[in-house]
Amino acid sequence: MKKYIIVLVLIVFSTTLIAQPTEKELKKHNKEILNSKENSKGIMSLDSFYCNGEALAKVNVLKKSLLMGVEEQTIQCFKSIVPQIIVTKLSYKNNQNLDVYYEHYEFPTLNLKCDVPVTIGGLSVYGNLCKYQLFNKNGLDTSKVETFVVIKGQIKTPVIVVQSTPTNNDYNVIVPRNKEAFLFFFGDVIQQDQVNIGTIVKSRVQTINGFVDQYQVFNSKSTLICTITQSAIASTDWNFLIYKDNKFTTQNIGFGKEKEEITKYLIKFGYL
Repeated sequence: MKKYIIVLVLIVFSTTLIAQPTEKELKKHNKEILNSKENSKGIMSLDSFYCNGEALAKVNVLKKSLLMGVEEQTIQCFKSIVPQIIVTKLSYKNNQNLDVYYEHYEFPTLNLKCDVPVTIGGLSVYGNLCKYQLFNKNGLDTSKVETFVVIKGQIKTPVIVVQSTPTNNDYNVIVPRNKEAFLFFFGDVIQQDQVNIGTIVKSRVQTINGFVDQYQVFNSKSTLICTITQSAIASTDWNFLIYKDNKFTTQNIGFGKEKEEITKYLIKFGYL
């Protein structure tokens, strides 16, 4: 009991030593918050993570350098005393013996982890947290985290796979046809009005609660336009991630109707 009292006293004492932000710092902070809100982006200001102008989590920088910036940090919701996310900047040597950097995300409370390559002009850690909606006002969003981990995967070998980044034109490829015609599925191929409009591929992915089903939909130019992941084992709720506008949505789909209902949804809203 005495140990916990001493720790509590130290926490209170250390809190009083934290310097209050200056007027200049507050002005910069308010400007960044406004920018976050107006541009729907994620930022870190005054040790807090903001998404769309709303403070959602506490940020603790554990290691920082002039060369690499923040090398290790933890993020946790304000109600928690333990971190929900640990992000570490790591690197490996590629085939040309050059350092390739990536950010390793760990979600200790969910026993999940994934890697995000560091690219010029790519999203920051806070940009990813906001883009993939990993936090909400109630804390860490488990279903969004599982989707994020499935999408990002892990860097296992020092091999660079060069992939072109799809443009809006790639996502906007829509085959001319009668969109009211019946849908037919020949293996993975989707056909409507007697023309091939894309493919839908089913797989099994592992989450903290076991294996769930997942579908990936490609348009007629083989561009991946959507990933749809079952929210839980035997669930009829499916989490959609649409890449054209990074839209997340959850839809309820009856058993055995997944391919048809997923395709109809994408057609209805102009994605396929």
